[in-house]
Amino acid sequence: MLSTEKVPSSEYMDAFRDAFAAKSCSRLNRGRAGRDIARLAKALATGKRDEIVLVSLARADTPIGVLLRRTLGILRR
Repeated sequence: MLSTEKVPSSEYMDAFRDAFAAKSCSRLNRGRAGRDIARLAKALATGKRDEIVLVSLARADTPIGVLLRRTLGILRR
């Protein structure tokens, strides 16, 4: 059973945004995130199931689920 999701603290959101915004690592983090999402979407799309159900276990305001859904749409799943 999943508990109710709490709103992330401002410190948490600042750390998340900083990981993608820092000049020293933004390209690395964005590139890796993009590759990881593409790899996950491809694995899901080529699986044996007819239907894919996405359940978000990520924290609020993290775009992982949105990016994964868009990528699956591109792959026509």
